[in-house]
Amino acid sequence: MFRTLSTRAARAAVRSVAPVTLARSISVLKPMAKKNSSSMAIAGAFLVTTGVSVSLLQAQEAKVNLDKIRKEIVDLIDDDPAMGPTFVRLAWHSSGSYSKHDHSGGSKGGTIRHEPEINHGGNAGLNLAIARLEPVKKRHPEISYADLFIYAGVVAIAEMGGPEVPFHLGRKDAKLGEQVTPDDRLPAGDKGSKPATIN
Repeated sequence: MFRTLSTRAARAAVRSVAPVTLARSISVLKPMAKKNSSSMAIAGAFLVTTGVSVSLLQAQEAKVNLDKIRKEIVDLIDDDPAMGPTFVRLAWHSSGSYSKHDHSGGSKGGTIRHEPEINHGGNAGLNLAIARLEPVKKRHPEISYADLFIYAGVVAIAEMGGPEVPFHLGRKDAKLGEQVTPDDRLPAGDKGSKPATIN
């Protein structure tokens, strides 16, 4: 009983504070690791594919008010709960296009908002999530689309009861037509093995 209460208290404390440094976020998550190992595994996979790096520009982090942006994303989810999973999907599809062979794709660039990538079959419906985030971007031009799409997924995971995924700013936006990925990058779940599924 006390472990459950302390886990809930830790999760509430993490949610009540803006995303913190990687070290603090990880230390808060350690007590939950045993109980939520599958959630942590999913969050870990999410982190790896989003290109999170401790060495990203901290100067930019000071300019972006993640508290205000987080509140606006939470309001979007409260207004339409279907946006929670859709924001997670947007973040995943932004990241899942990464190729380990040539290091192209992934969350850098925010290219999912550009044609033809937004029109890829696997991205069907994500234009709605991007449209919902557009007013947030207009009110906060200091955050890149690439960071906003990933951050929306991070916030959604926490709001739906998952762990607080560590987040760092620093992804730069690509210009229209630059760095757009081909339509075969997202791993399919029907390939039978991990090596066959990963690009």
